[in-house]
Amino acid sequence: MLSNLRYALRSLMRSHYFTLITVTTLAIGVGAAASIFSVTDWALFRSYPFPDKERLFVLGWKSKEVPSNPFLSGACRYEAYRKQSALFSGLAAMVLDPANAVFEGEPEPVLGVRVSSDWFSTFGLLPALGRGFVPEEFRAGTDNVAVISHRFWQKHFDQNPEVLGRKLRIGREICSIVGVLPEGARPPLYADSDVFRPLVLTLDQSNPWRPLMFVVGRLNPGVSSRQAAAALAAVNFDVAPQFTDWFRSQEPLLIRLDELKKVFRPEIYWLLVGAVAFLYSIACLNATNLILARFLGRRRELSIRLALGGGRRHVIGLLMAESTGLSLVATAVGVLAARWIFPMLLRFARGEPTVGATASLDWRTLGIMGVLGVFTSILIAVIPAVQVFRADIQDGLKEGGAALGESRGLGRLRGMLVVLQAAFAVILLAGAGLMVSSIQKLQHVNLGFEPARKVKVQVLFPDGYRFSWEERLRLFEDMGERLRKIPGVRNVAFGTDSILSGVFFTRGRLRLPAGGEIQVRQDAVSAEFLQAAGLTLLRGRWLGEDSNMVWKVVINESLARKRFGDANPVGQIIEFLPDGLSLPNGVTYPPLEVIGVVRDVRGNVREAPDLHMYCGVGSNAQGLSTFVLQMNRETGKELESVVRRIVYDFDPYVRVSKVQTIDALIADTLWMERLTLSVLKVLSAFAFVLAIVGMFSVIAYSVDRRTGEFGVRMALGATPADLVWLVFRRAITLSVGGVVIGIAGALGLTRFMQSLLYETQTYDPLVHLLVAAALLAATAVACWLPARRATRIDIASLLKAE
Repeated sequence: MLSNLRYALRSLMRSHYFTLITVTTLAIGVGAAASIFSVTDWALFRSYPFPDKERLFVLGWKSKEVPSNPFLSGACRYEAYRKQSALFSGLAAMVLDPANAVFEGEPEPVLGVRVSSDWFSTFGLLPALGRGFVPEEFRAGTDNVAVISHRFWQKHFDQNPEVLGRKLRIGREICSIVGVLPEGARPPLYADSDVFRPLVLTLDQSNPWRPLMFVVGRLNPGVSSRQAAAALAAVNFDVAPQFTDWFRSQEPLLIRLDELKKVFRPEIYWLLVGAVAFLYSIACLNATNLILARFLGRRRELSIRLALGGGRRHVIGLLMAESTGLSLVATAVGVLAARWIFPMLLRFARGEPTVGATASLDWRTLGIMGVLGVFTSILIAVIPAVQVFRADIQDGLKEGGAALGESRGLGRLRGMLVVLQAAFAVILLAGAGLMVSSIQKLQHVNLGFEPARKVKVQVLFPDGYRFSWEERLRLFEDMGERLRKIPGVRNVAFGTDSILSGVFFTRGRLRLPAGGEIQVRQDAVSAEFLQAAGLTLLRGRWLGEDSNMVWKVVINESLARKRFGDANPVGQIIEFLPDGLSLPNGVTYPPLEVIGVVRDVRGNVREAPDLHMYCGVGSNAQGLSTFVLQMNRETGKELESVVRRIVYDFDPYVRVSKVQTIDALIADTLWMERLTLSVLKVLSAFAFVLAIVGMFSVIAYSVDRRTGEFGVRMALGATPADLVWLVFRRAITLSVGGVVIGIAGALGLTRFMQSLLYETQTYDPLVHLLVAAALLAATAVACWLPARRATRIDIASLLKAE
């Protein structure tokens, strides 16, 4: 074995061009596979390492309008569920606790949560340093303690082991650090935080849906999730009668922890895995073709070894040693590519060129690379090994013998390998082309407002931050005045989150004249919102001086068509009932007067506008959460620190969760599409290059093998153009075969990416035409050099040798 390896090493070092090209080809395939695996590993192949995780379920709810929601509303619901000891052996709860921490006098938002007493034990998250919480710390006045994450400890305390007992200023409170979680501790999705504090619950009959909680229950042995959901549906809640219907409308739902990962759309990650599988296949096919060409060039040497009694197994052992050496070196180079080169290319493809971009490779990724290296060494040696078993030694010893040379069948096989490379490249290129077309359309979507020079500022309040609606309104007005004084700010508006807010918005029911109800989105906004956000008024007037009056509304054009048809809605009256409010029989919600109509505004880039109405801020002062800043000029990151400082100085309890331009927000909403496009760009570019290299190698070898034939043809009167056509004919035939198979495969496979596409069909003829034209043109360029070489044969020397 060692002698085979030494021989293989010497042989590969002598053929340094072959070794370099083959190693580079395989390194591209293995490195790309490792990079994509590191991206998709957690979403697709890992599960939470919690004890008895098969009995852990998130307690959520569903309704006719909402198929699944993993958050529970109200301490009353949690307390009622916690009493169901026949169902659950434990019920761990978490409430978001947005806050500011102060470091060296500067405020910094932290990911803070309040957790119940059994939170850490439920998930096996025992502190690596210090302790968790003790029972007496779950009472008001004794809850100023904190457990911090490892990354928070590393970032702000330099991993100092004497951190225990240190004071941490959170808002206006001073907390003592009592524990540090271990490195790599991964809480469930939605619960990943930096600062954990004890949860102290208080029941508020006037506001029963607060707080919003993330609850995980551990089912008792023998209790199924379906049985538990049915039992929870019969539980009564201690709420006022007007809220009963709203709580009853939310049907209990138990969700497995791993199902939460569906929010990351696993089908997209499977698409990335499939794409890199195509690139890896192309790399292996290309390497196999290169090894076959080298093998065919050594046919006499191998025939002599067989004739001298070397044995076919011995010769196959030499081939396996060479393929193993190539794969090992390629895997080592692939590690470097996966760590530095591919992350850099992906960032560059997303428009974020960062030369120093790296990726961390854990033991799982390195293990996958090792398995791929072994698999690759076997895969690329299979066809040459089969040729050795089928070889005729006597013919191989003859000068020009073809026993180990390229027979007609082997020539067809090498051609088929090239066709498959071209087909896989076409599939990847088609996928990338469809994503380019889709994102271009998304970037030109009419949002219904002007996004340029707009900044969205979102603030969060800790649970228990109680204000009357007048005080909350005055707070936003005062903060707005301070933000207005920032240099470059032209206008400031505030309200509920109504600009690209996605699904987190207030809804209600609007009655139709003919009977029935429709769901309508309701937003409370200030008088400046029309100008600051860049909305377009189509009819009537804006809220203006009526901004603090709750019975006047402006509706969007979709709602105007749905409710009033072609009639003028201005001055009309509508009946509206907000979600969460159930009125006694005979009591109605005050009617609303429509005073204006605005152009539709999209809640997100991909979906059509909702039925939407805007009210004065007085209608929902408790829901105020967002400022919209209209700027005189483009702004940079410096605005974020200025805004955070102003809000913190105004009230340390208020946390600025986001300061982002609308353009950046739009880009973030397309992060999955941008990720997929960047991956497909990089993979398809490599696939395209490898396919062309494979085509070049086959045509170049074919020209070399047919040198004698070409000489005879020229001696009999063939022109250089005739020889060029002979070369190009085979290349074009192979390319056309690859294009046909590739387009057929693309039509069948790209349908799995339909959920990523926007107003783009997977059978887009323009995309497939451009891909086919690009591959055929590249094939022509790649074959020019071999064709040119065929026309420069020295006929006299060739005939003398014959």
